[in-house]
Amino acid sequence: MKQSCYVVIGRPTNPTQITLFKNCLESLQGNPIVCSTNYINPDFINECSGLFNGLVYSDYNPLCPVYYSEYISTSNFYYEKVGDIDHGFAVLNLYWNGIQWGLSQGYTDFVLVNFDTFFYGKEFLNKMNQHENFFITNGNTFAETWLMKINLEGINLLERLLDVNVYNSKLAEGKRLEGMVYELLSQGRWIKNYTEFPREQLTECDIHIDLYKHLDAVKYNDKLLVVINSPVFTHLGTYKEEYIIITEDNSYELGNVYGQWRLLDLGEFKPQNIKMIINGVEYNVFVDEEYVKNSTIRFN
Repeated sequence: MKQSCYVVIGRPTNPTQITLFKNCLESLQGNPIVCSTNYINPDFINECSGLFNGLVYSDYNPLCPVYYSEYISTSNFYYEKVGDIDHGFAVLNLYWNGIQWGLSQGYTDFVLVNFDTFFYGKEFLNKMNQHENFFITNGNTFAETWLMKINLEGINLLERLLDVNVYNSKLAEGKRLEGMVYELLSQGRWIKNYTEFPREQLTECDIHIDLYKHLDAVKYNDKLLVVINSPVFTHLGTYKEEYIIITEDNSYELGNVYGQWRLLDLGEFKPQNIKMIINGVEYNVFVDEEYVKNSTIRFN
């Protein structure tokens, strides 16, 4: 059986992301690994040195406009989180650069992994070695994941999306990168049901990272208010979002808020560090006057 090269992509810009990246690399030890990043962080190099076989860098990112929003409205306030940039092509480019490194080393089979993925034990990895190509799903085309494996045939399919015109045309059809890849690989009948790959042996922290990037906070009547919003992702099934919020004065154990939202009154406003513990992973945000100027919370 051929040995697969693991392409792990990410942008390790802060201690939390470095920790998650390291966890992923440690769970893959014993396999050839190349890290493909768009940010070279000396702290990442120091922390993860010896855990990978190759390191490649690229910051090629032709941004494509996309509109989406998450909206909450109550009797006294409304909240809207809006994004307008698609980073899918940059992600594809990072995977592609990692694949090129692997090809130069003689590998022809690749597992594409995001830096915030962690594998429990070897059973999951052994299961992956039984398949030449796969893309994990629960049978729903909206239930994509970035965990996939491809050989040279799969690489040729993936290369089609590197044409910016092709990528943009797919984007105009309402497809994001995961959906584009799903569409390509489903033609090769490489789609595998997630029940073949038990999720209790795999942790994906993508949602945590998105939440960490911006804690929605506002200064209102000299008080600090925050919104915790955990939207439903249908492909995650019984997924949990266990939250603990820790300020300088109090601790708030919210329990599982997956698919729900919370408005927290953190008391009198003052610049402070707010710690979020999401499913056991810690994130820190410093909230001050400048931070709340970008609030997405508005009151009626």
